[in-house]
Amino acid sequence: MSIEFINADLEITSQENLEPITIAFSQYGDRLFSMHCGEITSRSYLASFEIHLDQNKDNHTAEEQIHAFCDSIEKLQGVADDLWKRATKRVIDLGYQADNNCQAFNDNLSTSALHRLESLGIDLALTIYPQQIKQAEQENLTR
Repeated sequence: MSIEFINADLEITSQENLEPITIAFSQYGDRLFSMHCGEITSRSYLASFEIHLDQNKDNHTAEEQIHAFCDSIEKLQGVADDLWKRATKRVIDLGYQADNNCQAFNDNLSTSALHRLESLGIDLALTIYPQQIKQAEQENLTR
């Protein structure tokens, strides 16, 4: 294994409770999974989500997950849409797994995906998880 895409997470930070966004996303069932929604410090709230696309396909690209998040965000209405627009930070974090001796890696994002992120005010983050972390997690699970 060199480097491979794992998943995309959406993180929203606000000075207001983000529960209405979580409720709006709940209409998608397990497709948009809420990992956290609540106050993280006094008057600072965080909502974070994972996206799960077609279960019949083993792996979805970063581009597909970005577009799926954007589709859901563009459908927000009312209070949830207002909260989205007032959020202090909106980030899609692309997670990648790397082995200990990885080779060069390239994962292209189209200008269409980048434009959608920009038009919705979403920052893009990349997280590379080293193999040692994955191995340590697996060892902890077997104990």
